Amino acid sequence: GNTVSEYEEKIEYDKLKFSAQVAKRYYDFVLRGGLLESTGGFGFDYYFLDDKLRMSLEAFDFSVDRNPHLKTYIDFTPFSHLYLTTGYDNFINEDRRSFFLGGGINFSDEDIKTLFSSSPVP
Repeated sequence: GNTVSEYEEKIEYDKLKFSAQVAKRYYDFVLRGGLLESTGGFGFDYYFLDDKLRMSLEAFDFSVDRNPHLKTYIDFTPFSHLYLTTGYDNFINEDRRSFFLGGGINFSDEDIKTLFSSSPVP
């Protein structure tokens, strides 16, 4: 008899992903590991210019049937709470690689405590 088989692959790109890492700093070098974009992984950071410039490399989403997800980027912090970032994401997977550019605002726990303790409470 004839055998018919069917294979369907579903890839979900727009899922919410979480990261939670533990890091240890040795002078200007940081080693970190844990959950990166909802998969196990690790990263390395190197700081320059009194911590205003950070170069990073991350590896995560390890699988036996495809290359891991690698990301490299540079963050620049010109002012205490503002940062700019640029990098190359998933660069060893030809069909998924991309450059990125962005920015953001950082707040520390102390900033948040100060904000809430100085606001009036009804």
